[in-house]
This record gives sequence, structure tokens and C-alpha cells, in this order.
Amino acid sequence: MSSLSSFFRSTIGAKYLMGLTGIAMVLFALAHMTGNLLMWVGPDAINEYAVGLREMGGGAVLWIARGGLVTVFVLHIVLAIGLRSKISSARPVKYARFRPQVTSYAARTMIVTGVILLAYILFHLGHFTLHAGPYANYAEMVDSAGRHNVYEMVVTGFSNPGVAIFYIVAVFLLAGHLGHGVPSFFQSMGLRHPQYTPTLEKIGTAIAWILFLGFASVPAGVLVGAIQFANT
Repeated sequence: MSSLSSFFRSTIGAKYLMGLTGIAMVLFALAHMTGNLLMWVGPDAINEYAVGLREMGGGAVLWIARGGLVTVFVLHIVLAIGLRSKISSARPVKYARFRPQVTSYAARTMIVTGVILLAYILFHLGHFTLHAGPYANYAEMVDSAGRHNVYEMVVTGFSNPGVAIFYIVAVFLLAGHLGHGVPSFFQSMGLRHPQYTPTLEKIGTAIAWILFLGFASVPAGVLVGAIQFANT
């Protein structure tokens, strides 16, 4: 056990954990986005889907997933900051001439966007899950079948242009962050190779665009009137 603990405290072990937590977030985001797209199908589809999630495992599974997401995200950020600190400590003397490595904007801002995204996730949970503060009335929205009216709640939430734009910007950062994380995961596993790394980077870019367009389509749809209030 001590050797395993020592491994994960090492730079290599931390990179492995970074990769694993990153892939976990990508999979969660893709699953969550798929559910969100039911807003385009209609009130009955998204409300029934929400009921299924809440009743899964007696309601415990959903809360475990939510808690796990926040835990994984915090761990991911802590590991990133720790790795950055170790790298800086290992090179206390700066280079005589700074030659920046050619990387993407997403790669250069991973820690900053990670902290912003943690704030976004906490706001998202308070907004649509915990119905905190000014959003307390969301919990009282019920459709004609007696189900929590998730459709009305989402349309109400994104009818506020400020909130909708905030979500769109946040999911843009999320998409870029996770899209960069896909090839980085394989690099952390020591699987970087000139033959297939370019393909992995293309896959990461494709996932980033899928996530952005999928998540952003809902608040954007509400803003332009494509997704509207309906009688349920």
C-alpha cells in the first residue's frame, strides 16, 4: 500500500491520475450532454429522462455521480497545480533565453480554465440542482404528469440572457479543456507516438466541438426562441 501511495505522490503517478480523472470528466460530459439534448425533443422526453435519473438506485446513484464529479474535478485541479509546482521547483533557475513551447491556447491555460470551470460547476449545481437562493422556485415547477418540470426550469433559467451567455462561454472553456485532455491522457500514460498522436489530437478537437455545440445548443436555442415554453 505504501509503495502504491508513493507512486501516486510521484510526478509519474500524478500524471496518471490526471489522465484518469480527465477521461472520467470527458465521459461524464458526453453522457450529460446527451441527456441535455432531449430538450430539443420536447418537455415529455426531458422530464421523463430526469425522473429516470432521480429514481436510479433509489436516488443514490445521481447524488453519487454529482459528488464524484466535483471530487474528480477538485482532484484534477489539485494534481495540476501540484505538478506545475514540482516542475517549477525542479527548475529553480530560469533559462537564459525564454523559448516558449508550441502549444495550443487550451494547453497554456489549463489551470486557469480549470478553476473557472470548477466555479461554473458549483454554480450549475446551485442553479439547476439545489435550486439555491433566487432559484428556489425551480423546485416547485411540476408538469401535468406530476413530474418535476425540468423543461420549464431550463427554459426559465436560460431566458435570462446573462445566464445563457455565461453558460455558453463556460461550455466553450469546458470543451477546449476536455478536448485538450484527450491526447494529454495518452501522453500521461506514456503512449505518445508520432504515428498516432496527430490522430488523437484530431479526436480531441472533434470531442471538443461536439461538447461545445451540444451543450451550447440548449441555452442558444432558448435565446433565439427555438426552444420555448410549452404546456405540459
